[in-house]
Amino acid sequence: MTSIAAPVDTAPGSDAPTAPKDSAAGRAVFIGITLAVIVAGVVLSLRYRKR
Repeated sequence: MTSIAAPVDTAPGSDAPTAPKDSAAGRAVFIGITLAVIVAGVVLSLRYRKR
């Protein structure tokens, strides 16, 4: 990766992930990451409780 300081990969041709033309794609990626984190947390908590 060329940009280390940027925590989010921006779409090609845009300076920010919250650009108006890329709002739908940025929101979809954000929701996807959020759901992945939530699912991972639930799975880990369930595995930890079963022990």
